[in-house]
Amino acid sequence: MAKPGPPLDRARENFDRNMNRSQQDGASAGPKWRDILQNRLSWLIGSVVALVAGVSAFIGNLDSLTSRAKTYLDERAYVAQLTNPYPTLLDRDVVAGWSSGQVQLALYQIDGYHGLLKTAPTWVKVCLTSPDIFGDLANHQFNERTALPEGYVDEQNRQILQQRLDQIDNDQIEDAATLRINDPFSKLLTRSRYQLLAKYKDSELPQLDKAELYLLRNAIYARHGYPFNTAKLSKYANRMGWSRPTRKPVSPVESCNAFFLQELHPAQELGSLGRGVLIRDAALTGPANYVRPAICACLGQPSRHVDCQQHAGSSDKADFHSFVDLIIDLETGPVNQVEWTFLNDNDIVGADLDTFKANEERFYASALDFNVAIQNVLKTAGQDLSTAEDKRGPYWKLRLMLSPQTLAALAQRPGLSSSLAQNVCDSVHRGFEAAGPFIPRTDAPPSMPDPDNPVLEINDKPIEFEALRIKLTQEYIKKHYGIALKSIELAPDSIKMLVVHRSDTSSVASFIESVRKSILPGTQEFEDDETADVNMSTHYVIGPKGNIYSLMKDFQIARHSIGLDRSSIGITVVGTSADALSDKQAIATAMLIRYLKRKYGEVTWLVSDKEIGGFQNSPLWEERLPFTIDPRRHPGATFMAQLRSYVADLKFESAPNPPPLASASADAADGNPESPARPPQLK
Repeated sequence: MAKPGPPLDRARENFDRNMNRSQQDGASAGPKWRDILQNRLSWLIGSVVALVAGVSAFIGNLDSLTSRAKTYLDERAYVAQLTNPYPTLLDRDVVAGWSSGQVQLALYQIDGYHGLLKTAPTWVKVCLTSPDIFGDLANHQFNERTALPEGYVDEQNRQILQQRLDQIDNDQIEDAATLRINDPFSKLLTRSRYQLLAKYKDSELPQLDKAELYLLRNAIYARHGYPFNTAKLSKYANRMGWSRPTRKPVSPVESCNAFFLQELHPAQELGSLGRGVLIRDAALTGPANYVRPAICACLGQPSRHVDCQQHAGSSDKADFHSFVDLIIDLETGPVNQVEWTFLNDNDIVGADLDTFKANEERFYASALDFNVAIQNVLKTAGQDLSTAEDKRGPYWKLRLMLSPQTLAALAQRPGLSSSLAQNVCDSVHRGFEAAGPFIPRTDAPPSMPDPDNPVLEINDKPIEFEALRIKLTQEYIKKHYGIALKSIELAPDSIKMLVVHRSDTSSVASFIESVRKSILPGTQEFEDDETADVNMSTHYVIGPKGNIYSLMKDFQIARHSIGLDRSSIGITVVGTSADALSDKQAIATAMLIRYLKRKYGEVTWLVSDKEIGGFQNSPLWEERLPFTIDPRRHPGATFMAQLRSYVADLKFESAPNPPPLASASADAADGNPESPARPPQLK
């Protein structure tokens, strides 16, 4: 083959050079476009991330702004609902008549409104937010969220009030009432009328023990005639002469003092302090007469503060029920002997029976301690002490008989009289400390509430009606009637009906026992079981002999009549379904009905347990759930006819007027009138 010439070589070289350049250009083009794409993609991803971050930040800022706006609006709404308790200038002439307690409360009100009491003691807030003290203002005058600036009026009012406080202190205006009172308890009780006791927290109040603080708190209410559910406080108020048919209002200063004392010592101390003992020694003569005064002087010491009664009332039963917690008779006899009378279960108020029975041994132990203390004194005189058989009655009582030899020894040896008195005093004090908290209320003598009918007597036999029963009653009304109640007290004009039931028991005691406890038997398996239901109850019970018993206040809701509990008073006549109710029961029921009609003028209907079903779908009917009517609770047509004849002049109705439509349903109360009728199931 011929060797190429120069032209051919040059052409080949040009060809090879161009080919190599193309390959190089192609090799470099690939990475360049990839870099561009990667850069673009990275920028795009970065932009998206930045956008997402921006959106997130925007949303976060928006949430923050929304939250701040909501907080601001809530704050403004909260401030807007506040009410300045003193928006205008106070009248200096009016303030000049205020006590220091009133002035201090006004200053608390001003500070509370401006948000200056966030760290104040709890009792101050409770006081300022109590509707019983400040009415509607209580919900709008205490500011615990934001500080508000004081205006000119606020500053001037504060100055007026402070000047009044300075005047009271400088002129010692409030000191005259307590100058001659040495007892710290009595002095503080007097001051509680017009001063806030918090100012004495570090001075006089430490002089009182826990029991005295408890008694002081309750004495504030007792002196205004407020009734108590504890025997100790009720008797204390009676001895002080504070009990009255109607109670007087407690002032704001006194109420706030009670809140303060409650915070200072919330526990209930029911030892010897404030209790009373009746000591009679009419049978003792000569130097032995010094024993009773010595005992009373010892019991009256501030550390014991037991009231010693000398003059007996109408009977031991009445004295123990209303005034004292122990009765001591000092008598003469052939031998030295003690005889104890312990409380009979049948005379104890049903609401206190369980607590008493659980602690009954304390009374026996206290009696034994007393016997030993007396025996130790008599031994020093060479005398013995015997014990008589115990008795049962409506009171706790000691009968101490002293022989002529012992009386002669007391006359010859004054130290023996002093030792006897001291030992009796110490034993009584120890007995009240141990058994005092469990001294129960006893049945009161029959009351005669109707001045127009002096024959009508009502015996008080209260069942348990404490916080638990109130709570369960509220839950029952909510479940069955769909109504949330703050109070279970009935307004007088809401009581429209009297419902007569039969107890289906053979005795008053067995019926009262069946309704005495707050929880319906069988509805609570465990102590903290929230499914427990409120027990059945009734307001009045008529015994076989015509005795009338009151089990609860007749203006409180009782669970006794399906669908009508909030508009009716229950009267239960004792007897089984096989018993014929007596004429005495009919007469007693009629007298009670006349009394209740005069007391509650809006009462229109008198019905039996069986007749309540006829009110279904009437305006009075409130039951929303299926129900049954027990025919054993019906007092009987004969009894109801006899009863209605005795009160015919009162013109009671026995059925709704106009009668409810037969096609109406119990579901109408739920706003569902088209539901099928659901008549009561008779079993």
